[in-house]
This record gives sequence, C-alpha cells and structure tokens, in this order.
Amino acid sequence: MGQTRIRSAAGLRRDWAAPKTRAMLGALLTRPGEWFTTTSLVDWMWTTDDRLPKNVAQTFYNYAKRIRDGLRAMSGVAELEQRRGAYRIVVPHSAIDYFAAAELLDRARALRDPAAAVVLLREAIDHWLDEPLADLPGEPAEAWRRNARDNLWLPLQNALCENLHALGDHRAVLAHTDGLPPADSAHLPLVMRRLEALHGLHLRTEMTAYYFAMRRRLQDEFEDAAAATLKTFFEGLSAPAPAEPRRLRGGTIVPRRLPHDVEDFVGREALLAKIDAVTGCGRRAPRPGVVLLDGAAGVGKTALAVHWAHRVADQFPGGVLHRDLKGFSADAALEPATVVDGFLEALGADVDHLTTAERRSRRLESLLADRRVLVVLDNVRERAQVEPLLPVLRDCTVVITSRNRLSGLGSRAFAVSSMDAADAVRMLDARIGDRGAHQRRAVEDLVALCRGLPLAIDIVAHRIAASPGAPLAEFVDQLRDERRLLDLGGHGGDISLKTVFSWSYRALRHDDRRTFRLLGLHPGPDIGVDAATAILGVRRAAALDCLDLLVATHLVEQPGSLRRYRFHDLLRDYAEECAHADVPADERAAAEQRLVDFFLHTAKEADSTAFPYRPGIEVPPPVDGVLPLRFRGDAEALAWVAGERGNLMSVLDLAARRGMHTKVTRLAHLLGDMLRRCGFYDEARSALTLAIGAAQLEGDLDAEGAAYNDLGLMALKESSYLEARKYFHHGHLIARRTGGRLAMASSVHNLAQADVAEGLVERGIQRYEEVLAMVRGGGSSLVEIEAATWHRLGVVAMAENRRLDSAVCFRKALALRANNVSGQADTLCGLGELFRRRGDLPTADRYARASVDLHRRSGDRATAAHAYVVLASIRRDMRDVVAATQCARQAVQLTERAGNSLGRAEALLLLADLREDAGAYAAAEEGWEQALKIFTDAGDPRATEVATRLDGLTRDHPIPTARTGCDPADCGRENQPT
Repeated sequence: MGQTRIRSAAGLRRDWAAPKTRAMLGALLTRPGEWFTTTSLVDWMWTTDDRLPKNVAQTFYNYAKRIRDGLRAMSGVAELEQRRGAYRIVVPHSAIDYFAAAELLDRARALRDPAAAVVLLREAIDHWLDEPLADLPGEPAEAWRRNARDNLWLPLQNALCENLHALGDHRAVLAHTDGLPPADSAHLPLVMRRLEALHGLHLRTEMTAYYFAMRRRLQDEFEDAAAATLKTFFEGLSAPAPAEPRRLRGGTIVPRRLPHDVEDFVGREALLAKIDAVTGCGRRAPRPGVVLLDGAAGVGKTALAVHWAHRVADQFPGGVLHRDLKGFSADAALEPATVVDGFLEALGADVDHLTTAERRSRRLESLLADRRVLVVLDNVRERAQVEPLLPVLRDCTVVITSRNRLSGLGSRAFAVSSMDAADAVRMLDARIGDRGAHQRRAVEDLVALCRGLPLAIDIVAHRIAASPGAPLAEFVDQLRDERRLLDLGGHGGDISLKTVFSWSYRALRHDDRRTFRLLGLHPGPDIGVDAATAILGVRRAAALDCLDLLVATHLVEQPGSLRRYRFHDLLRDYAEECAHADVPADERAAAEQRLVDFFLHTAKEADSTAFPYRPGIEVPPPVDGVLPLRFRGDAEALAWVAGERGNLMSVLDLAARRGMHTKVTRLAHLLGDMLRRCGFYDEARSALTLAIGAAQLEGDLDAEGAAYNDLGLMALKESSYLEARKYFHHGHLIARRTGGRLAMASSVHNLAQADVAEGLVERGIQRYEEVLAMVRGGGSSLVEIEAATWHRLGVVAMAENRRLDSAVCFRKALALRANNVSGQADTLCGLGELFRRRGDLPTADRYARASVDLHRRSGDRATAAHAYVVLASIRRDMRDVVAATQCARQAVQLTERAGNSLGRAEALLLLADLREDAGAYAAAEEGWEQALKIFTDAGDPRATEVATRLDGLTRDHPIPTARTGCDPADCGRENQPT
C-alpha cells in the first residue's frame, strides 16, 4: 500500500519499473484473478485530462512485458496472463499487502488476548507504507483508496486502540491517535477511543474540551447523526457508575434460561463482533435495544444467538431469558401472552391474582425495569408475534432470530449467511474428530456438498458418527445426489433438511408458494427478473412482488444485481422437488414452455441487433405470457448473451430433455455466432452439437445439415481443416439426401472454401464452378450463394493469378448483391485490393473507401476491419504513412470489438510493418509478438513465418526490414462471409 513494490531477494523494491508499469500492476492487484480490459486500465491509470498513448494496446503490451520481467524476481509467486486485449494477475491473496493486512485484522478480531491482538494489528499497520496505489491517478483508483481507508485502515486503527484500552494502556491510545493524520483522527470510532483513554487517565478537563471540539466539528460538517452518537457516548462516560439492581423483597431469582451452547462453535467472528458493538457488550456496557438476526432455514441463526448469549451472560446481573416462539415449526406458534407468562414464571413472580394478560404484562414490565436482562426470542415468524412484547422489554437487551426480514424493529438487523469454506471445514472437523485428519479431500468434498449450511454439516456429521468404520469417501459418493442429502436425518425422530425447509415453505401465502415451486423449474445458475416473469406467466410487477417476498424470507438470495436472484443449492433441489410433487404436469410443461420461449425470442432479438445486415432465422410467435427483451445496440445484445451464457446452455439442455427439438435447433443457431463473438467457442460447439441431436430426433434434415455446416465454418475459422472438412462432408451428404438446390450449393461452396484454405486451389475452383452451374437460373433464393461464389473466385484469382479474370468475377458478384449492403462492401473491398496490386492506387482507394462507408452502414465489424486493412495497405503504397497507420489502428480496434482474433492478428501484422517504416522498432516487435501468439494459439500456419521474422533479430539490427509474405487481402480470405 503505497507505490507498487515487488519483494525480491534484495528486499522490497519500488524501483523495479517506471511509474506507469507500476501503476498497471497496482490496478491488477486490486482484484487478483479478474480480467481487466485495456479500457478499464486506461480509466485507472490516466485522468480525463491526460494525453493517452497513440497506440493504447501496444503500450499495455509493452508494460505487461516489463511486469513479467519484474515478477520473475518473486520466483513464480505471481503470473501475468493476457487474452484478447485483457490482462489479469494470478497471485495468492496472501502475497498482496492489502489482503495480508486484512487477514491479520480478522485474526486479531478473533483473539481474546488483547496483547496478542496488538502484535497482529501493528504488523498489519506496518503494511501501510504510504498513500495506497500512489502510482494511479484515475477515478477508480481514488474510489479504491476511499474504500481501503474505510474498510481496512480505519478499522485497523480502531481495533488497535480498543485492544490497547483493554490492556489499560491509555497513554498508548493517546500516542497512537496523536500520530494519525487529522482526517483519520476525526473518525468517530477513533474519537470515542480517545475519549475512553482520557477518561481512563482521569483527565476530565481535557476529555470535556476534546469532546466539545469534536462535536462542534461534526456539526459544522453536517454530521448530525454522528454528533448525536458522540453526545450519547460522552454522557455515558461522564455518568456515575450505575447502582446495583434493586433486590426483590424476599430474594431475587436470577434466571439463566438458555439452551446449551453449541459444542465447538466455529466461525461467525465478524457477526459476533457486530453484535458486541451494537449492544455495548464489546465494552462491557450493555444497553437496551433490539438486535435482529435473519437468514435462511438451517443457516445457524439460533446457534449464533445462543453462543453469543453464553459469551456475554455475565454482563447481565438481572438474568438471561430465552423462548422459542415456534414461528416456523410444526407446532402452533406461541402467542405474546404465553411468552409473558413463561418469563414471569422464570423470574419467580406470584401471578395467581393477575387474571388478565394486560396485568401480567404490566407486572413483567415492572420486574424488568430495574434489572439488566438479556432476552433471546428465537424463531419469530412475523413482526406481529413480538410487537406487543417490545414495550414490555424496552429496558432489556433483546436478540430476535427469524427466517424473515422483520421491518419496523429498528435498524440493528444482521443477515446470517452460509459459512465460508474454511469455517465449514473447521465445523465438520470439530464434529467428526480425528477421522478427517488423513482424509482431507473427502472432508472438503463433504463440506462442498453441504454448501456452507451448518444444519447440513451437522446432519452429515451425525450420519458419519453412526458408521464409525466407513471411509469418508463413501459418504461423499452416497451424498453426491443432493436429494439424498435433503432426506438425510429424517428417520427416528431426527429433523432433516427437507423438514426444516418445509416449515418455511408452508409459512408462505398460496401465490408465493407457487412462485417458489415454479422457480425450482429454472435450470440455470441464477434467475433474471424477466425470465422469472416468463416462467411464472404473470406481469412483471407481480413477479417482482413475489420475488422480493422470497428474498425477505431467505428462500432465494440476491447476492449481486437487484435484477438477479438465485437459490441456495440445497433450497433449489427442494424447490424442484416441490414443483414435481405439487404442480400438475400440464402446468409444469406450460411454465417450461414459457421459459424456453423467453430465451429463444430474446436470443432472436439479440441476433437481429448484433447482425442487422443478415436476414436471420425465422421463429414462430411466443406463447402467451412471454415478453422478450429488446436491445438498444449490439454491445447490449452481446452483453446479455455473455451474462446469460450459463442460463442459455441450461435452457437448451432443458428444451432437449423436454422434446422441444425445433426450438433447440433454432436457439442453437441463433446463439452460435454470438457465443463465438464473445469468445465462448466451447459453448458454441456444445449448442450446435445439441442442435444436431435435436434435428435427428425431429427428423429435420435441413436443420441437421445447417448445424454441421456451422460447425464446419467454426472449425475453418480456427484453421482446423480436417475437422472442418468432416463437418462439411456430413452437411453435403444430408444435402444430397434432401435434394434442395440451395442446400447442395451451400455444401459444395463450403467444401470449396476448405479446399482453397488447404492449398487445393484448382479443386476449389472446380467446386465453385460446380456451384455456379447448380444455381444458374434458380431464382432469388439462390442469388446470394451465386454472388458469394463469384466473390470467392475473384479472391482466388487475385491471390493465385489463375486463368480467371478477378475483376470480372468481382463485378459479377457486385451486380448480384444489389440488395445486400454487407455483401457489396465486401466485394468493393476485393476490388480495392485488386487495383492496389495492379498499381492503380486512385481507383483502389476509391473502391476501398466505398467499402468502408458501406460497412459502417451494415454494422459488420469483422469485415469492416478487413476493409480498413486493405485501405491501410493502399495508403501505405501511396506513401501516406500517417493515414495508413490510422486505418490499421481502426482495423485492430474493430477486430478486438468483434472478437475476431485471426483478423486482429492480421491487422497487427500490418500495423507492425507501418511501425517499422516509421522507425518504431520496439512497437513493431510488440505487434509481431502479439500476432505470433494469436496465430500459435489458433494453430495457424502463418505463425511459422512470423516466428522466423522475430528469430532473425540481431544486436545490430533489432527489427528485420522484410515484410510478411502474407498480404492483408490474402490473409483475410478465410474470414470472408459466405
């Protein structure tokens, strides 16, 4: 925390790199393991007034190279990774000072020995060397600094002062706060710690003067709430010691009505500290008020409340009262009057003569008025169940647990969530003893199956105890089916997870139970509001109401965006089980149909938005109750695909399992190009493979052949020629069976592309001529395949100097593409390259500029990038290096935005050549290195040529002057649209 330093054998060094290189590493270290795009890094590293580098991508590549050099000093602790213009640092959190300090703070908070905590806290503070991320001026860095100060620096100072106060070292508290910057020393908790120290040293005059000065400062800064809090705190310090509670005549009964503490309680340190803070028990000065602990069934609310109550029971001389209000159990919930009677009985009060509930409430209120009592009200269902009790208990410290978020009971509410993996492992270890000592993998697997739910861990521990001779791996195998885990423990009077979940489920209203059940049919990892609206078949507002209630009852979670929901994994299984048990088959089928239609028609909208220059795939109207999303641009459409990727694949699988084969094939084809454009090639292949199976089951040969052809084109773009040819042959065989002229022509056209790509040019030309013979006079449906074939022949003739006249081929294609803007632009680009080769640069420039203009209209970024490559080559030949460089940069940016990695490599090669022409040898080398990596990863044969150029570098002449033998127009021919 300061300037970004690297620890090596020589110590902690900040001179390992220049400021901007240090800045890039610092930004990446804020979120280790996450990808940063160059755009986001620019925001971190430069202000809006700064002048950016001329070539941002190459600048970051250069920084990345220097970072890797610096990281070598750490002997493999950290690794910098790169993909498609994005970077991330892979490093353990413990190797980063911020996270190391945060871990020390957590350890210190868990200790009960203040002296040991002080040692850890001073070590954590020592990590803070200067202003955090001092090399980074951007707004994201400034926001991170503010968060680091609030979430780590100030809590460290406060924790240190608290522990020094616990040791009675008040002078050390004053010395420490004196050394803090003025802005930090005015932090309210630190002001309170300083007041405590002055009070402990009996410096009454100094304490009073300091209080009034700080309170006035808070009021001047309009921090009225903080000023009021400080006033209450100061008055508590200034007040005389409280008198001993008045004893009742005849002796007082001090109740200790608490269930047994949880044996080997682990974790929850942060929540325990928060409860300590808001109740005053952390300073051994309990104060009245209500604390609410809410969370899902089985998450450990009761265990937490009871454990905390046992910890602080000695601070309540008036006693501790506990009552289970049975808000979610199979028994009837307790009425407030019953709770009052139980508490009176616990206090030993004579109430036989109090014949009304109101009189008994007043009697309890009077008994509690002069006693410091802790009250735990467990398993409260709704506010109405405890609201009559709160006036009676107003002088008590009250802890309430509930599965629902109970509004109106004050602001001191804390959500209890699932345990993290480390604490869950500790909990299971504590319950099974040394059986897990030599079976660590099995212990971790069992904890993972329990999904951090303490009740599930406890049930599994009991199951393990019942079979002392069985290896833990056998329990893992048995519980892999989570339905088995739901039922576990439901025999012999024990409570199972399913039973506990059912209490929450039965407590819902009818409509909300229906929502819970139907959401269990959603197969994906999370649920968006619009998808939930579709599956429920209701209006959006009604769906939101139901979802919000399920969140309030902790039956679904909302961990991130307010538009997305998810189940705890075990609750998802229970919801699905309820759906199959309680929802009629026809209603389930209708809900799944609406869900599939929502994703199908939204994918259609996304495809039409992202690729407006092509006709797209026809889909039938959606069923009633489905409103697909609309998108304002291709970035929004592709962002939806990327964000819903897991759900899309899950819905495809659901549709296949439910026999919706036609919808599977259409959704797969709609997603193919978008998934590839987002870089999700595996998902695109999986979708098209599902489409093949669905088409076969449906007997739809056309859809099957289209899927094979799409897979072949994907393989061809990745230079997997053998795989591409295999898929194309499958498509060709199907076309021969169907006999359709368009299918036959398309399959032969694809085979011709494979021939040319593999260097079998003459055979490719023969196939193209075969296509022309097939489509001649075939009508409007065959016009585009005829035009694409003439275009391909023009490209081949231009590249191979064959017997064909390239200009004639291109012009025939252009004449046929009168209604295809993207196709016209593509062919004009080919004519531009042709005339460049012939030396007619003005004509070439005119064609290329026309191509760029049309591509802007069509929105086809991938082929627009190729047009810019051709235009850059023409401007280079015209000796206009500046314009050529600008065009090449445009090409690089467009290919990056389009997700076209091979096209990006080709644009990078040209840009590197132009850099070499300008004498920028280092930048040229970086461009070639980036292109080499892309070609190598794709298995493209051009990698060998680029590697040869880089290998030819010598000390005297670091960059070779020879240009690549791959002309931009030739290099891009595999990427031309069909």
